[in-house]
Amino acid sequence: MLAKKSLFSLAINVLVLSIEENKFENIDFYIDFANKVPTNPDIFFYKSAMAFFTYFIQC
Repeated sequence: MLAKKSLFSLAINVLVLSIEENKFENIDFYIDFANKVPTNPDIFFYKSAMAFFTYFIQC
């Protein structure tokens, strides 16, 4: 479970940096990763943050 949290943290940081620099190339990998991981209570916060940043980028 710790590995999933670490990977989600990395993906969220990449999305935040992409938003800050307005560079959205190659972020599909991180978004696809987040969508493929099943939700459970331990990673719910991370999945919610990924969903927020994904929708923020798409708008």
